[in-house]
Amino acid sequence: MGSSSDLVQALQALIRSHHIEVARAVDAHREWTARLDVCVSTGHCDADESYVERDDACALGRWLHTMPAEARADGHYLAVVAMHARFHRAAAGVVRLVHAGRVADARAAMGPEGEYARASGELVGLLEDWRAAA
Repeated sequence: MGSSSDLVQALQALIRSHHIEVARAVDAHREWTARLDVCVSTGHCDADESYVERDDACALGRWLHTMPAEARADGHYLAVVAMHARFHRAAAGVVRLVHAGRVADARAAMGPEGEYARASGELVGLLEDWRAAA
C-alpha cells in the first residue's frame, strides 16, 4: 500500500483531470440559480421538487457519485458532497414554496440571508477550494 503522500498526489491528479467537470458544475449551478430566480420572479416553476431535491441527478451529482473510492476519502470531496445535498434540499424548498404560491417566502430563501443563498454560496466556495487544492 502506498504512503499518504502517494494518495494525496493521486487525488490531486484526479481533481486536475476533472478540472473541466468542476468548472462545468459551477456553471450549471449558476444556471440553476438563474432558473430559480425566474421561478420566483414569475411565481411559476415547472420543475418537479422531488427531482430537484435529488443530489445525484445533476451533472455535479453524477460526477460526485461516480468518483473512485479513494477520492471519496478526501476531505474536500466529503465537504462538497454534504454541501451539494444541502444545496439540493434548499433548491427544492424554493420550488416547493413557489408551487405553494408562497413567492415572498421563496424570494426570502433566495435572498442573501436565505437558506438557498447560503447553501449556494458555500457550495461554490467549496468547489473553488477543491479545485484550487488540486
